[in-house]
Order: sequence, then C-alpha cells, then structure tokens
Amino acid sequence: MRYDVMFKFREAGHFPEEHPLDEPIVLEKGEAALIPDVGDQVTCPYGGHATDFNVLSRRFSYHDHHCTVHIEVGHPHAHAVLSPTE
Repeated sequence: MRYDVMFKFREAGHFPEEHPLDEPIVLEKGEAALIPDVGDQVTCPYGGHATDFNVLSRRFSYHDHHCTVHIEVGHPHAHAVLSPTE
C-alpha cells in the first residue's frame, strides 16, 4: 500500500489552509516512517523557515491500495492543551 502524508496549517478559529505546508511525504511498499499523533509537536517548513506546530487532528483516507494521512497542525501557543488540574 502507498501512503501520502499531507500537513495542513490551521489558524485558531479557521478552517485549514487549502494548500499543504510542503510536498507530501510519500511512502511506497516496504518503506517506514513515524506518523505524528494528535498532541505531538512537529517542526515543518512554513513561510520560508522551520516552524514548530502542534498536531491538532489526524485523518486517514483509504482508496484501493492507497492511503492519504491528513494531518492538521497549528501554532503551539494558540492550541495549548491544559491538564485537568490547570
């Protein structure tokens, strides 16, 4: 199965941008990669430089022998997750 991993930026209170942050990560049969989960921090190119983001959502779309992983990211300070004691 082929996997494409697409990162999209989402500003607080808005829909994700239509265009991905960069080219998708493409994994062919036999290749492996870690796919970030909701709450993880990632560094992606955005606006011409590397930027830290939080993973806000992760969705898998399957079509025949192809899977696209849609990962929405946002700025860490805008989407902080508070613990139940805070």
